[in-house]
Amino acid sequence: MTGKTAWQNILKNISIIGTVALTVAAGAILAVTVPAVGAADVDELLIPAPLADPTVCGYFRLKDGFVHLMNGNVALKSAGPSVSTAPEQIFSNAFHAAAQVRKQVRAHAQGELMPASSKAGTPSESGNPADVIQAIRAFSAARKFIPEDLYVYVRGPGEYAVMVTGSIVPQAWEGLFDASARMPRATGFTVNPTGAGAEADQPILHVGPGYLLLCPAGLEGNLLDALQAGATLDQEKWKVFRRMAGLRPVAALEADIAGLLERSRGGGKGNGLLPFPYDKVQVLRCLIDSRVVKAQLYSPDENARTVLRQAAGSIAKILKSAGAGSLFAESLGSVSESMHQTSVFIEGHGLDQNAPLAGVSTLGMLSNLLCRALPGK
Repeated sequence: MTGKTAWQNILKNISIIGTVALTVAAGAILAVTVPAVGAADVDELLIPAPLADPTVCGYFRLKDGFVHLMNGNVALKSAGPSVSTAPEQIFSNAFHAAAQVRKQVRAHAQGELMPASSKAGTPSESGNPADVIQAIRAFSAARKFIPEDLYVYVRGPGEYAVMVTGSIVPQAWEGLFDASARMPRATGFTVNPTGAGAEADQPILHVGPGYLLLCPAGLEGNLLDALQAGATLDQEKWKVFRRMAGLRPVAALEADIAGLLERSRGGGKGNGLLPFPYDKVQVLRCLIDSRVVKAQLYSPDENARTVLRQAAGSIAKILKSAGAGSLFAESLGSVSESMHQTSVFIEGHGLDQNAPLAGVSTLGMLSNLLCRALPGK
C-alpha cells in the first residue's frame, strides 16, 4: 500500500479511531485508579487548547515511553523474574490489545456480537508489532522526531481536536504525502486527499512547527487561528485537569459527561448514549501517574452512586486478579473502591518507576490504530 493510500485510509476511518480511543480511555478510567494527588503545589502546564468550550480533555505523556521504546531499555522495576519487562514486549501486548478493542468497536457499530475470546486478528489485519517498532525507530531517526505530549479534546458529536507536540519540522514531513494532497498553510501544511472541497466532517491532518493536529476539515481554520493566538483552557472550569496535566503524568482525563450528553441530545444522539447509572455521572476524572493513580465519578444521584460503588468494587476485584504476576501487579493489587460525599472513587498505589513503561503501552495502542498510516504499509 502506498503512503498516499495509507493516509487516505486512516483519515477516512478516524471516527473509528476516535471511538476506540474514548473506549480505551473509559476502560482505563474505571480500571487503573489510585489515591488523591498530594497537597504539594504543582506547576500548571501551559496547555494548548485549540477547541473552544470542550466537554472532554485528555492528556497523555508520550516522550518517556517513546525514549524507552527507541532505546530498548529494560524496566527499572520488575514484578518478578517471570515478568517480561522489555519495552518491545510491553508494546506488543498493548498493540494486540488495541486491535482487539478496535475489532469489538467495529462489531458493535455494525450490530454484531463478538465473543470475548475472539482473537485480535491476523497480522495482515492488525500489523506486526515488531515491524511497526522498526518502522517507528527508522522514522524517528530519519526525521529526528520525538513526540512530547498528546492532547485530546471533544466538544460534541463530530467536534474534536487531537494534537501531538514534539520535534516536528513540517519540511521534513512533506515527502510522506503526495503533492496533490498537501495544501500549504501560514504555518506548515494540511493533508487532505479530497482537496479544498472536502466535507466539513472530513478528517484532515495539519503538520505545523512543533505539532500535529488532527481534526474535521470544517474546524481547521478556527483551530489554527486559536493556536496562533495562544488559546489555553479556561482556568476556572478546567482547574483540576490543568493541575493533573501539570504533573506530566502517564495520562490525565476529565470529562464533563453532563455537558457532553446535552450537546449529543442536540444532535439527536444523547438519549441512550450511556446506560444507568453512568448516565447519572456528571463529571469523570482520571489520573495515572508514578506518584498517584485515581478515578473519580461525581454523581449527585444517590441511587446511581450506590450502583456505581458496587460496579467499582467488582472492577477492583477484576483488576487485582488480572494484575497478578504482571509488571503493574503492585499497583493493580492495591486497587479498592470508596465513596465520599457525592463521588465514587477507585484507588490504588502509583506506578512508581514503571510509569514510563505504562507510556510504552500507550504508544502500542496508538500505533495499532495508526499503523496503516506509516509509509509503505
